[in-house]
Amino acid sequence: MKLPPELAGHRGVVLDTNFWIYFFEDDPLRGAWCEALLNEVVQGHFSAVVTPVTLAELSVAPMRRQRLDVVQEYRRVFASLPHISVAHLTATTGWAAGGLRAQYNLPLPDAMQLAAALLQHEPTLLTNDKDLVRVKEVRVLLLDDLRRRSGGT
Repeated sequence: MKLPPELAGHRGVVLDTNFWIYFFEDDPLRGAWCEALLNEVVQGHFSAVVTPVTLAELSVAPMRRQRLDVVQEYRRVFASLPHISVAHLTATTGWAAGGLRAQYNLPLPDAMQLAAALLQHEPTLLTNDKDLVRVKEVRVLLLDDLRRRSGGT
């Protein structure tokens, strides 16, 4: 995989929940590409951010199935990956999310993800949610677009 130029050297790219679902569930179309992209993060070619919103969203399905072992595996992975930090949700994040939610009529989880991205040095969110592209305050990159342009089928 060739690292998309939009990400090379970038610091603090928020990886939306769908990225992690594709990775952890080894999505047939996107899983290998997401893994290759994570390898780029591990090698320090860019840094990423995960939010508590993503951690909460990822834990719902395994907890409903009473698969705490899966949740523990997720925790282990997040704790072991270099160049990935967890965003702190602060009052500033909350105010920013409220403004984005009001302006764009977004669901609260999306507004929180975008607010976390907005507060990064280079506000960027990597997602597959096409509806979020309309948010102008944050650079929203679509996974499938980057995957196609970087040679991931």
